[in-house]
Amino acid sequence: MENINFSIRYFYDINKYLIAFYKALQDGWEMPQPNSFGAEHYNEVKNSFKLKDGKYPDYYYGYMMFVPSYNGRMWGSYAKDGGQRLYQKEHYLSVKESFLKIKNCIFEAKSYDELKLNNCLIYCDIPYRESKKQYYDIDFNYRNFYDWVRTNSKNNKIFISEMTMPNDFKIIWEKECNRSLSHQKKFFITEKLYTI
Repeated sequence: MENINFSIRYFYDINKYLIAFYKALQDGWEMPQPNSFGAEHYNEVKNSFKLKDGKYPDYYYGYMMFVPSYNGRMWGSYAKDGGQRLYQKEHYLSVKESFLKIKNCIFEAKSYDELKLNNCLIYCDIPYRESKKQYYDIDFNYRNFYDWVRTNSKNNKIFISEMTMPNDFKIIWEKECNRSLSHQKKFFITEKLYTI
């Protein structure tokens, strides 16, 4: 989003907690400083989220599920500093810096299939089909998404970040990227940008 240069930009995500977090930042909420709490509090909030007990505000769940989480992975492990890497501080600063470039966006918690768009540039960052983990409480219906793109590409320019797509989609960019499962386990994937 930070590299899209339009006067009006909408940021949609089905994760209401992530959207609440960005809206809180817009309203001036300050993230806790890196390492200002430990794994015990992180796991307490994570457990509260699983229990859906509403002990914390939505924006705080959104913050905790990504910012102090290892590699920014949703509810990954608590990011501990290791060796010469200050993992929490790095991610904290990255979020702060990137938010400055998107702070004027309109943030809404919506699914792609709720949108009625015309004459727009649309970037879709969907859950990768080959990924072993789904990021939300629902299963992502890839066939429905492909059909939605085919229909809406008649009146919009749509780009999709994925590793594989049906044959009628064309690759316009690709790059090999390093991914981490943990501090020790690393692997490479080829990220691609598709359009139709």
